[in-house]
Amino acid sequence: MATKKGTNKKNGIFSRIYQGRILPYTFFTKYGVLVAGIIVFCIVITASKFHTMIQKSKIISLKTELNYCKSELVKATGEYNSKIREKFMLEKVDTLHLGLEMPEKPPYVLK
Repeated sequence: MATKKGTNKKNGIFSRIYQGRILPYTFFTKYGVLVAGIIVFCIVITASKFHTMIQKSKIISLKTELNYCKSELVKATGEYNSKIREKFMLEKVDTLHLGLEMPEKPPYVLK
């Protein structure tokens, strides 16, 4: 009885995949260094992508912190300029002897 090559259950492609016999042993003896190099290359690529993702997340967090510091700088600059203007106005009032004073509490209630 003659059997067809493609329909033989023992040598079928799915049975070879299932049994792990897709590549023969001689392939790995011939190209073992190449296979190991490809595997190492894939691992290095994956590690570099992971490292890049970590660095990007650090950059994003540092940018957020920088924006916060910039807003704090603007706030501190505004307070400083306000105090300088107030001091300058008080000196001007004192030199003109107008007798004006700055009250400690505002004349209204803040809620």
